[in-house]
Amino acid sequence: MKRLTAALLSLAWTAFFAAVAWSCMLAAEDGIDATAAHFGLATAPETLASLATRPVMAGLCLGASVVAALFATVLVSAILNTEENIGQGRFVADMAFGGGFGLAGVTAAGLLAHSSFLPTLVAVMAGGALLVTFFAMRAAMAEREVVVIGPRPVPARWVALDAAAHINVVRFPIERVAGARP
Repeated sequence: MKRLTAALLSLAWTAFFAAVAWSCMLAAEDGIDATAAHFGLATAPETLASLATRPVMAGLCLGASVVAALFATVLVSAILNTEENIGQGRFVADMAFGGGFGLAGVTAAGLLAHSSFLPTLVAVMAGGALLVTFFAMRAAMAEREVVVIGPRPVPARWVALDAAAHINVVRFPIERVAGARP
């Protein structure tokens, strides 16, 4: 169940960030007005259209594609690892969520500085959804405690005391040198 949860969350965020990267690539190529019309949305406000220049959209495209690749790596890790080793992909998942938070934060800050409240709200809601799924992913990829069945582990000092009690101390004969102290 944990593997399935981790795989589905990773798949959803991979698809989301891949769609963001694709739309940013289209916006960098054709402009934001053509991209909005391509998706059947209303034309972007003038301030938003002036903000979304080619370098900005190319940077967002690069960031979203890196985050999508990280989530795809988590997806493959969740599918291929066993239930006991599911925590191995946790570091990559943390990097993917960190990149997603960073991308949502930069987008929200840029939109808040240059446009109305509604586009900013979308970026903030995406960050909130990332936060909720971050905690769900952490719970799904948590390491389980290993239950040791067998002899009880012995403290190291007991092992050392036992070894010291069983050691065979042999005095080696030492030749006395004239003038040396006994």
